[in-house]
Amino acid sequence: MAERGLAPRDPSALGETIPDADLETCSHRHEILAAVIEADRGRPLPIVTLYHWQPPTVRLKCRVMLSPDVLPTIKGFTALDTYFLPKSLDRDISETFSALLTATPPSGPEITPQLLSDLIAQLPITDQGDFVQFFSFSVFSNSPNEVLADGLLPIWKWAKPNSSYNCKRGFWETNLHQALEHVEWTAGKDLILLIIGVSEQTFQTLQTIADRRTTGLASIMRLETLGYDL
Repeated sequence: MAERGLAPRDPSALGETIPDADLETCSHRHEILAAVIEADRGRPLPIVTLYHWQPPTVRLKCRVMLSPDVLPTIKGFTALDTYFLPKSLDRDISETFSALLTATPPSGPEITPQLLSDLIAQLPITDQGDFVQFFSFSVFSNSPNEVLADGLLPIWKWAKPNSSYNCKRGFWETNLHQALEHVEWTAGKDLILLIIGVSEQTFQTLQTIADRRTTGLASIMRLETLGYDL
Protein backbone atom coordinates (compact mmCIF):
# COMPACT_ATOMS: atom_id res chain seq x y z
CA MET A 1 0.00 0.00 0.00
CA ALA A 2 1.32 3.43 -0.89
CA GLU A 3 2.11 5.80 1.95
CA ARG A 4 -0.46 8.54 2.60
CA GLY A 5 0.24 11.59 0.49
CA LEU A 6 2.49 9.72 -1.94
CA ALA A 7 1.61 8.47 -5.38
CA PRO A 8 1.75 4.67 -5.83
CA ARG A 9 5.15 3.52 -6.99
CA ASP A 10 5.35 2.78 -10.71
CA PRO A 11 7.79 -0.12 -11.32
CA SER A 12 8.11 0.75 -15.03
CA ALA A 13 9.36 4.23 -14.15
CA LEU A 14 12.27 2.60 -12.31
CA GLY A 15 13.08 0.26 -15.19
CA GLU A 16 11.84 -2.81 -13.32
CA THR A 17 10.25 -5.82 -15.00
CA ILE A 18 6.48 -5.85 -14.54
CA PRO A 19 5.14 -9.40 -14.01
CA ASP A 20 2.91 -10.56 -16.84
CA ALA A 21 0.88 -13.68 -16.13
CA ASP A 22 0.19 -14.08 -19.85
CA LEU A 23 3.88 -14.81 -20.46
CA GLU A 24 3.64 -17.75 -18.07
CA THR A 25 0.39 -18.96 -19.62
CA CYS A 26 1.68 -18.65 -23.18
CA SER A 27 4.96 -20.51 -22.71
CA HIS A 28 4.87 -22.81 -25.74
CA ARG A 29 6.80 -21.65 -28.78
CA HIS A 30 5.54 -22.26 -32.31
CA GLU A 31 6.90 -21.30 -35.71
CA ILE A 32 4.71 -19.41 -38.16
CA LEU A 33 5.18 -19.28 -41.93
CA ALA A 34 3.53 -16.19 -43.39
CA ALA A 35 2.77 -15.71 -47.08
CA VAL A 36 1.48 -12.69 -48.99
CA ILE A 37 0.90 -12.38 -52.74
CA GLU A 38 3.28 -9.68 -53.92
CA ALA A 39 0.66 -8.03 -56.13
CA ASP A 40 -1.52 -7.50 -53.05
CA ARG A 41 1.15 -5.53 -51.21
CA GLY A 42 -0.04 -2.39 -52.95
CA ARG A 43 -3.16 -2.50 -50.79
CA PRO A 44 -3.15 -0.65 -47.44
CA LEU A 45 -3.69 -3.96 -45.59
CA PRO A 46 -3.06 -7.00 -47.81
CA ILE A 47 -4.26 -10.47 -46.84
CA VAL A 48 -1.49 -12.50 -45.18
CA THR A 49 -1.88 -16.26 -44.80
CA LEU A 50 -0.46 -17.75 -41.60
CA TYR A 51 0.65 -21.39 -41.43
CA HIS A 52 1.68 -23.38 -38.38
CA TRP A 53 5.08 -24.82 -39.31
CA GLN A 54 5.45 -28.12 -37.45
CA PRO A 55 7.52 -30.50 -39.66
CA PRO A 56 6.54 -32.68 -41.29
CA THR A 57 3.17 -30.93 -41.06
CA VAL A 58 2.25 -27.47 -42.27
CA ARG A 59 -1.27 -26.31 -41.39
CA LEU A 60 -3.13 -23.26 -42.62
CA LYS A 61 -4.39 -21.53 -39.48
CA CYS A 62 -5.84 -18.18 -40.46
CA ARG A 63 -5.75 -15.26 -42.84
CA VAL A 64 -5.29 -11.76 -41.50
CA MET A 65 -5.32 -8.28 -42.98
CA LEU A 66 -1.87 -7.06 -42.10
CA SER A 67 0.91 -4.86 -43.36
CA PRO A 68 4.04 -7.05 -43.62
CA ASP A 69 6.01 -3.95 -42.64
CA VAL A 70 5.07 -4.48 -38.98
CA LEU A 71 6.35 -8.07 -38.84
CA PRO A 72 10.08 -7.23 -38.33
CA THR A 73 9.23 -6.01 -34.81
CA ILE A 74 8.54 -9.64 -33.78
CA LYS A 75 11.34 -11.61 -32.13
CA GLY A 76 12.55 -14.38 -34.42
CA PHE A 77 11.37 -12.66 -37.61
CA THR A 78 13.04 -13.76 -40.85
CA ALA A 79 12.35 -12.48 -44.35
CA LEU A 80 12.65 -15.65 -46.43
CA ASP A 81 12.29 -14.70 -50.10
CA THR A 82 9.83 -14.26 -52.95
CA TYR A 83 8.90 -17.16 -55.21
CA PHE A 84 6.65 -17.76 -58.18
CA LEU A 85 3.96 -20.28 -57.21
CA PRO A 86 1.45 -22.07 -59.44
CA LYS A 87 -2.02 -20.52 -59.32
CA SER A 88 -3.41 -23.64 -57.65
CA LEU A 89 -1.03 -23.22 -54.68
CA ASP A 90 -0.72 -19.49 -54.05
CA ARG A 91 -3.68 -19.50 -51.63
CA ASP A 92 -2.87 -22.66 -49.67
CA ILE A 93 0.42 -24.55 -49.81
CA SER A 94 -0.11 -26.55 -46.60
CA GLU A 95 -0.90 -29.97 -48.11
CA THR A 96 1.86 -29.70 -50.73
CA PHE A 97 4.52 -28.63 -48.22
CA SER A 98 3.42 -31.32 -45.74
CA ALA A 99 3.81 -34.00 -48.40
CA LEU A 100 7.27 -32.74 -49.39
CA LEU A 101 8.44 -32.53 -45.77
CA THR A 102 7.15 -36.04 -45.08
CA ALA A 103 9.07 -37.41 -48.07
CA THR A 104 12.27 -35.60 -47.09
CA PRO A 105 12.25 -34.65 -43.39
CA PRO A 106 14.26 -31.50 -42.59
CA SER A 107 17.20 -31.60 -40.19
CA GLY A 108 15.58 -29.19 -37.75
CA PRO A 109 12.27 -27.51 -36.86
CA GLU A 110 13.25 -24.05 -38.12
CA ILE A 111 12.16 -22.52 -41.40
CA THR A 112 15.35 -21.54 -43.21
CA PRO A 113 15.65 -19.74 -46.55
CA GLN A 114 17.51 -22.76 -47.98
CA LEU A 115 14.83 -25.22 -46.85
CA LEU A 116 12.04 -23.12 -48.31
CA SER A 117 13.98 -22.73 -51.55
CA ASP A 118 14.45 -26.51 -51.76
CA LEU A 119 10.72 -27.07 -51.27
CA ILE A 120 9.77 -24.50 -53.90
CA ALA A 121 12.22 -26.09 -56.36
CA GLN A 122 10.18 -29.30 -56.21
CA LEU A 123 6.95 -27.61 -57.33
CA PRO A 124 5.78 -27.95 -60.94
CA ILE A 125 6.92 -25.28 -63.36
CA THR A 126 4.09 -23.20 -64.79
CA ASP A 127 3.50 -19.83 -66.41
CA GLN A 128 0.20 -19.37 -64.53
CA GLY A 129 0.73 -18.15 -60.99
CA ASP A 130 1.74 -15.35 -58.66
CA PHE A 131 4.84 -14.11 -56.92
CA VAL A 132 4.45 -14.87 -53.23
CA GLN A 133 6.60 -13.36 -50.48
CA PHE A 134 7.34 -15.51 -47.42
CA PHE A 135 8.29 -14.60 -43.86
CA SER A 136 8.67 -16.56 -40.64
CA PHE A 137 8.42 -15.61 -36.98
CA SER A 138 7.80 -17.16 -33.58
CA VAL A 139 4.66 -17.00 -31.47
CA PHE A 140 3.94 -18.28 -27.97
CA SER A 141 0.64 -19.91 -27.09
CA ASN A 142 -0.99 -21.70 -24.17
CA SER A 143 -0.97 -25.02 -26.05
CA PRO A 144 2.09 -27.28 -26.47
CA ASN A 145 0.75 -28.88 -29.66
CA GLU A 146 -1.60 -26.63 -31.58
CA VAL A 147 -0.91 -22.94 -31.94
CA LEU A 148 -4.64 -22.47 -32.56
CA ALA A 149 -7.22 -25.22 -32.05
CA ASP A 150 -9.91 -25.75 -34.67
CA GLY A 151 -13.05 -23.74 -34.06
CA LEU A 152 -11.30 -21.02 -32.07
CA LEU A 153 -10.44 -17.49 -33.16
CA PRO A 154 -7.01 -15.94 -32.53
CA ILE A 155 -6.32 -12.99 -30.26
CA TRP A 156 -2.88 -11.38 -30.10
CA LYS A 157 -0.73 -9.53 -27.61
CA TRP A 158 2.90 -8.39 -27.57
CA ALA A 159 5.20 -8.33 -24.57
CA LYS A 160 8.76 -7.23 -23.91
CA PRO A 161 9.40 -7.59 -20.18
CA ASN A 162 13.05 -6.52 -20.35
CA SER A 163 12.45 -3.49 -22.53
CA SER A 164 14.27 -0.26 -21.71
CA TYR A 165 11.06 1.53 -22.68
CA ASN A 166 8.35 2.21 -20.10
CA CYS A 167 5.80 0.37 -22.24
CA LYS A 168 6.45 -3.35 -21.81
CA ARG A 169 3.27 -5.02 -23.08
CA GLY A 170 0.20 -4.42 -25.17
CA PHE A 171 -3.46 -5.32 -24.90
CA TRP A 172 -5.10 -8.49 -26.15
CA GLU A 173 -6.30 -7.58 -29.65
CA THR A 174 -8.49 -9.36 -32.17
CA ASN A 175 -6.58 -7.66 -34.99
CA LEU A 176 -2.91 -8.59 -35.41
CA HIS A 177 -2.11 -5.43 -37.35
CA GLN A 178 -3.66 -3.31 -34.61
CA ALA A 179 -1.68 -5.22 -31.99
CA LEU A 180 1.63 -4.41 -33.71
CA GLU A 181 0.94 -1.02 -35.32
CA HIS A 182 3.15 1.77 -33.95
CA VAL A 183 4.69 -0.61 -31.36
CA GLU A 184 8.21 -0.06 -32.70
CA TRP A 185 7.99 3.57 -31.54
CA THR A 186 6.85 2.65 -28.02
CA ALA A 187 8.72 -0.60 -27.34
CA GLY A 188 11.32 -1.15 -30.08
CA LYS A 189 11.82 -4.53 -31.73
CA ASP A 190 12.33 -8.15 -30.56
CA LEU A 191 8.78 -8.29 -29.24
CA ILE A 192 7.42 -11.58 -27.91
CA LEU A 193 4.16 -12.26 -29.75
CA LEU A 194 1.49 -14.15 -27.79
CA ILE A 195 -1.54 -15.89 -29.26
CA ILE A 196 -4.54 -17.56 -27.64
CA GLY A 197 -7.58 -19.16 -29.25
CA VAL A 198 -10.95 -17.98 -27.93
CA SER A 199 -14.62 -18.58 -28.63
CA GLU A 200 -16.54 -16.33 -31.00
CA GLN A 201 -18.38 -14.76 -28.06
CA THR A 202 -15.14 -13.82 -26.30
CA PHE A 203 -13.70 -12.61 -29.61
CA GLN A 204 -16.66 -10.28 -30.16
CA THR A 205 -16.42 -8.96 -26.59
CA LEU A 206 -12.73 -8.12 -27.04
CA GLN A 207 -13.48 -6.52 -30.39
CA THR A 208 -16.01 -4.22 -28.72
CA ILE A 209 -13.49 -3.28 -26.03
CA ALA A 210 -10.83 -2.58 -28.66
CA ASP A 211 -13.23 -0.39 -30.67
CA ARG A 212 -14.08 1.65 -27.56
CA ARG A 213 -10.40 2.06 -26.72
CA THR A 214 -9.61 3.22 -30.26
CA THR A 215 -12.52 5.68 -30.18
CA GLY A 216 -11.35 7.05 -26.83
CA LEU A 217 -7.80 7.60 -28.07
CA ALA A 218 -9.09 9.30 -31.21
CA SER A 219 -11.19 11.66 -29.06
CA ILE A 220 -8.19 12.55 -26.90
CA MET A 221 -6.05 13.26 -29.96
CA ARG A 222 -8.80 15.49 -31.41
CA LEU A 223 -9.08 17.49 -28.19
CA GLU A 224 -5.31 17.95 -28.09
CA THR A 225 -5.41 19.14 -31.71
CA LEU A 226 -8.06 21.70 -30.76
CA GLY A 227 -5.77 23.06 -28.06
CA TYR A 228 -7.25 21.53 -24.92
CA ASP A 229 -4.70 20.80 -22.21
CA LEU A 230 -5.17 17.14 -21.22
